[in-house]
Amino acid sequence: MNLNHHRTIDFEDVWRLFGGNPGKLIELANRFDWNFQLMIKSYSNVVEKFVREIIRRSYVDELELVIEDIDNLGKIITPKMMNLEKMLIERNLVIYKKWTTLTLDYPPTHREIGVGEIYAWQVPLYKYIAEEKLKELKHLK
Repeated sequence: MNLNHHRTIDFEDVWRLFGGNPGKLIELANRFDWNFQLMIKSYSNVVEKFVREIIRRSYVDELELVIEDIDNLGKIITPKMMNLEKMLIERNLVIYKKWTTLTLDYPPTHREIGVGEIYAWQVPLYKYIAEEKLKELKHLK
């Protein structure tokens, strides 16, 4: 998903990029005055700093695997992947999601937007930005 070429974006797209997170919708209204492009720019700056750190630490392959399938964080047990997991969780980009909902079910898996069985991107928007920034900056390796 190319986030830089949206002039207007409809509510369904925004809701999908937020993964249904109502807190992000409130943030869009209160912090960004409904300016979705400003929100993307703000998030892009944060994620870009993270991606630059990933490149500097030579964790590019690991991040690509996580973007491909978020559950690779738990499937591929290497020191680099474990460090990447810690970094992603500390920066609140990814969460461990093995908790039950009020109905005692686990949140559903939706791999396309970055929701696996065990891990999930906090919001799909982070996944899309990380993917774009990694493609853009990978040559710095």
